Amino acid sequence: MNPPTNLSRRHDIDWLRVILFSLLIWFHFVIFQPDRQWLESSTLTGSVLDVLHQWRLAALFLISGMGTAFAFRRRTWWQYLRGRVTRLVPPLLLVTYVLQFGLFEPVQTTQRLFSLFPGINAMPYGHLWFVFNLLIYSTLLLPLFLILRQKPNNMILNSVRRALNMPWGLGLLLLPVMMLWLNGVLFKPWLPGEVGMWWEFSHYLLYFACGYFLLCFPEDYFVALERLRWPLTVLLPVLVWCYLKRHEVLDMPGLVEGGWALKGYPAFSLESTLFTLLQVLHGWTWCLFLFAWAAVLLNRPSRLLDYLNQAIFSSYVVHQPLIYVIVIMLGAWALPAGTNILVGIAITSLSCLLVYEVVKRAKFVRLGFGVQLTPQLAQYTAQQTVWAGLFFHCCTLVLVVLMMWGFGTYWQFL
Repeated sequence: MNPPTNLSRRHDIDWLRVILFSLLIWFHFVIFQPDRQWLESSTLTGSVLDVLHQWRLAALFLISGMGTAFAFRRRTWWQYLRGRVTRLVPPLLLVTYVLQFGLFEPVQTTQRLFSLFPGINAMPYGHLWFVFNLLIYSTLLLPLFLILRQKPNNMILNSVRRALNMPWGLGLLLLPVMMLWLNGVLFKPWLPGEVGMWWEFSHYLLYFACGYFLLCFPEDYFVALERLRWPLTVLLPVLVWCYLKRHEVLDMPGLVEGGWALKGYPAFSLESTLFTLLQVLHGWTWCLFLFAWAAVLLNRPSRLLDYLNQAIFSSYVVHQPLIYVIVIMLGAWALPAGTNILVGIAITSLSCLLVYEVVKRAKFVRLGFGVQLTPQLAQYTAQQTVWAGLFFHCCTLVLVVLMMWGFGTYWQFL
């Protein structure tokens, strides 16, 4: 049983990657609003953010695992690892040591950089914790992926294929849920999850691994996904309703984020076990629902997709410092909360694309912003004049200073 080596590119997965990273940018703009009273008083906004938080990052790790299956199919382990390091490490270093002022405390910053779980207030890479975890997952699972490729007739891949071929797609729905539920039952009681740390570390690791295993058998996976499309559409509203109504039935604190054992509650109870099952089923169902409908509606090429697919990672790298700058700017305008958010999201999105257009032309620093070198970009920079190159590098420096100012000023502005 050999995992296929002739996977065709899935435009629906590319579209979902773009949409989910964009959603992350918009999510952060709402979260970092200085008007906390408006945010906390809006039941609808709070419910939407609560539900979004249960699946948006999980879906991105799932896509990253699928991307790994694509990247690994024709590369040696060294080519794959070198590609991961080249893609992920420069943005980590830029944000850690420059945008977040790590150069002013290099020893302490480096120590925290190599700490697995430094805590949300001590992580030196800020919003790039997703990239940090992705780098660890890619490296940690590389030996397993290599073994599976060398010995394809193994228990893990055989089990994955059998699950994908279960009647009505039930294996695709239930097997990952069981693994995620077991992770939650065993690890959630002891410490709250913090942006990919503690129990969330293994939680997102499972999503990443699931993405890889599913794309080992793309035909079986997409057949099972199609079988589930309408059942998921019916099931999802029920799960969302149950998740949002949890407060009317459950009174144990910390059930969503974890760590209830620290507050004196029993680590294992019927209440925590059932809610953990609901939580992981809710998150996984959202992911499958999005992938099922995207496979039908979005699997087609587009010039816009090609552009956004190149720009979105760079936009993710710079979006949070840009949000700080834009929040400060809009604060002087005193707009109504709803208008402020709509205008701010539009400005943030356009600013991210502007930064991408500038830094992709600054060839000596573009790796730090996560810009991949395409043949067209290589041809452009090869023909670029010295003065044009100098201009774009100077513009990039100005943007970096502006984003550093945003990082340094935002919390004082609050």
